[in-house]
Amino acid sequence: MTNSIVSKAAIALMASTAFTLAARAEGPISWWYETATPEQQGITTRNIIEPFNASHHGDTLSIDYRGAQLDNQMRVALLSGSGPDIVYTAGPSYVAPMAQAGQLLALDQYAEQFGWNDRILPVFIEMGKYNGQLYALPKTYETLGLFYNATLFEKHGWKVPTTIAELETVADAMLAKNIVPFSAGNALWRPTNEHYVTIVFNSIAGPEAVYRALKGEIPWTSEPFVKAIDKLDEWWGKGYFGPNYFSLNGEQQVAQLANGQAGMMPSGTPVHRFPLDEPAASGE
Repeated sequence: MTNSIVSKAAIALMASTAFTLAARAEGPISWWYETATPEQQGITTRNIIEPFNASHHGDTLSIDYRGAQLDNQMRVALLSGSGPDIVYTAGPSYVAPMAQAGQLLALDQYAEQFGWNDRILPVFIEMGKYNGQLYALPKTYETLGLFYNATLFEKHGWKVPTTIAELETVADAMLAKNIVPFSAGNALWRPTNEHYVTIVFNSIAGPEAVYRALKGEIPWTSEPFVKAIDKLDEWWGKGYFGPNYFSLNGEQQVAQLANGQAGMMPSGTPVHRFPLDEPAASGE
């Protein structure tokens, strides 16, 4: 927003992530954020905080980095009637209960005033709505994919997999050489588990089944989803996710992929925030 502040508001940011506003008056503006390295915090200060404060006299934006406990702290704060002015969530599914409880400000008039409907892809505008009103804006657009160590693949003559059968063939070959097939971990963010459920639902149950389930035409317990979860369980049992899943964070996952201890990494695009010391990993 240029030369304007939404007064008495809590805005919601969706990170694929969501971003929302909570009630406030002019003056200090608080934003609770997740984990960020000192370098990332410096970039945020230079590119967001300082320009905003310089152009909004009387309003001072500050970011409080809450780390992995952000989600729990946010829920408790909003339930008690406090919390930050800018509400950061892990995705649009968090927005509905907050909007229903009256914890968020409807942003429709500001979307019209500042042209958000023209500047943001319609699908993401719709994801931020509840009962026809806009409550959240996307901070980032994210997706899930398979990253792999290109140097390792070339060394062993492995073909980059394009099917589930090819993926399992490569993963089994990695296990035979004591290489972890999937660099993965949920130490920093426990809901990371849901990423792998999403991957098998889309890749094994298939997008058509997911779409039909979302529309309520078939139950999530139907055969395609049972088959997908069974396959995920099979991969876990075979050791595809390695021995340290519950103790690895995102940065460690990337490092494990880059140094060749792991061959592949099914993950989301936010992993790009973790720098690679070795130019060995590629994404597909």
